[in-house]
Amino acid sequence: MNYPVRRLVLCILACLVPAAAVAADYLGSLREATTAIEAGAYNQAGPPMEQALTFNESDPLVHFALAVLYLHVGKLDDASRQFHEVIGESPESWRAHYGLAVIALLRGDKPTVQKEIARAGELLPDAPDIVAFEMYRAYTDGQPVSVPAIASPLAKQIAAYRVGEQSVKDLLLDMLQNPSPLGFEESRAPVATFIASSPIALPHGKLTWSPPRSESIPEVSGTVRLNADTSKADGVEFVAFFVDGTFLGMSNWEPYTLNWTTTRQTNGLHQVRIDGKDAQGSLLSSKSTWVRVRNASSASSPHVSGPEVEDLTERLWQCIRITECRRLAHYELAKAYLAEGDKESAIRQLEYAIAYRADFDEAERLLAKLQGRPLECREYRSGPAGRKRVALTFDDGPNERTSLLLDALATMEVPATFFVVGFRAEAQPQLVKAIQAGGHEIENHSYTHPNLTTLSTYEIEQQLCKANAVILSITGKSPRLFRPPGGNFNGTVRKAAAKHGMSGIFWTLNCGPYEGGDPQTLADYVTRNIRDGAIVLMHNGEPAALNALPVIVKELRAEGYELVTVSDLLGIR
Repeated sequence: MNYPVRRLVLCILACLVPAAAVAADYLGSLREATTAIEAGAYNQAGPPMEQALTFNESDPLVHFALAVLYLHVGKLDDASRQFHEVIGESPESWRAHYGLAVIALLRGDKPTVQKEIARAGELLPDAPDIVAFEMYRAYTDGQPVSVPAIASPLAKQIAAYRVGEQSVKDLLLDMLQNPSPLGFEESRAPVATFIASSPIALPHGKLTWSPPRSESIPEVSGTVRLNADTSKADGVEFVAFFVDGTFLGMSNWEPYTLNWTTTRQTNGLHQVRIDGKDAQGSLLSSKSTWVRVRNASSASSPHVSGPEVEDLTERLWQCIRITECRRLAHYELAKAYLAEGDKESAIRQLEYAIAYRADFDEAERLLAKLQGRPLECREYRSGPAGRKRVALTFDDGPNERTSLLLDALATMEVPATFFVVGFRAEAQPQLVKAIQAGGHEIENHSYTHPNLTTLSTYEIEQQLCKANAVILSITGKSPRLFRPPGGNFNGTVRKAAAKHGMSGIFWTLNCGPYEGGDPQTLADYVTRNIRDGAIVLMHNGEPAALNALPVIVKELRAEGYELVTVSDLLGIR
């Protein structure tokens, strides 16, 4: 868009937004930030948190969310400041005093721990989580612990370590009676370690985002002239001005300026953005700055309230309350079972313990001792010849087509080996049980199906251990074989698998390239290339594989082949 004569184009839009709309946007931003914190995606929490600050800097909920974010990544000074901001805006916030007590416990500041948790108890007497905090503080200080009517899981775990041996198992079983969290993850909150020198383990994570510092933010009031500096951006023809992402006005006349009436905004933080564009409207430059509006005639944004505020507050609270340590509870429970001579139950509890943390060395060593397995990773691409045996294997389930596959195998009376993905098994345990009920073998295909060669040794161990624990919790049996997704395998994968005595199963024939085409072509590929001891790779319920399966089975049996599971083929059960 070119003009023969440059003229002023000034379009000013009122930036007043209805209070209800602002509250909705504010809560929407905090909802997004809270979800990111719960997922451990801390940098993703930054932008919506920043947006929430622009909507309502004075509301205690945004400062509570910021405090939780900083606490999780170990920025204790920043978290402390935000908890104090919450108390300044809402003195009755017992959760903020609890948060300050958590920070003091991390720092070993016992007087502050006692002061802050006592204040939280005054504001909310006899709250189970505050009582449990007091119990845990006494435990880590080596003081006697009185056991009240036990309510919270943390209190039950503390009590288990302070009562007679006969009650330890019962207390821990009671503590663990709730289903394991998805993926055998500890709560994304401060976790009790029961170690006096480092009593809390934080979730931790990376956070490069940070909100603007108060001391560096200019204050503005009345009418402010916004100036665009285009000296470093050649070709600018238009400049657009925005406040909090809302279009304010536009100018195509030098000097590029615009008067902003700040009384149309609430008092508090606001972000001003100035975009420079060329004649075709392409963005050449963009600069943003924070300002704090201070007008005697303008009101600060009110504190928000209502069911959604209560829900977000509760979700954020769950992210700061000190929680029980489930991996340690499983480990101690394993020792209790072992003391009773129940080796099988002890092994199960140790499998769960290392699923929470694969480098839980004490549990790992005890598990290896009890299982007596060689700590090595053998690799198999076929079985021994001489018995005319073949193994059919199916990857990537369970899924919506698993039932069809099971029906087909049952009709043909064929046993198979299913390499299942942990998170899918966790979401559909009834299908895993159906696989087991059909007489099939269930083995490990990792927890989330990543390329294992891109992961660290610890991350690979986590993938294997989590999937093992999920399968164990559903079937009562823990896999000892695994197939790396995509067959991606290297020395790091071998090392991780060897630590847990797991063997890698690959294939002789890969049907993957044929599963998207004609079933007969797939059947021909298998029947023409089959050999004694072959391991055949197919995928769970792929239509071509389902349709080719009757032909494959008929032809193989006609040639005298017996169809068996991988373990039977290899003779390693």
